[in-house]
Amino acid sequence: MRHSLVFVNNFLKNKKSLVTIIQRKNFPISRRYMIPTGSHVSNNDPNVMQVEKEKLLKGKIIDHIKSAPGWSETLASESEAIVKAEREDGYTIEEIQHHTLKILHEEENKN
Repeated sequence: MRHSLVFVNNFLKNKKSLVTIIQRKNFPISRRYMIPTGSHVSNNDPNVMQVEKEKLLKGKIIDHIKSAPGWSETLASESEAIVKAEREDGYTIEEIQHHTLKILHEEENKN
């Protein structure tokens, strides 16, 4: 307990200087997530992309994201897939899990 009190006491003493350092150095304060971007969900495999493109043109795409019917995650870049997923809101974890299982079963049955 004593160590945590010492830490809090030292933190409060140095709080002003810490804020000054952050302001002066212009450090980003927000949390950042390291997500690899730039490649495609299909791993840039031309065969996978061709098959998925044909499905898209024939209208046989299973909707992964409810707000974007006809959109193919396989043809998208990873960053585009992340943005689409982040914009899809209003669902509970259970609903998302159920939807994911449904899609996986549908894709498995089609192949």
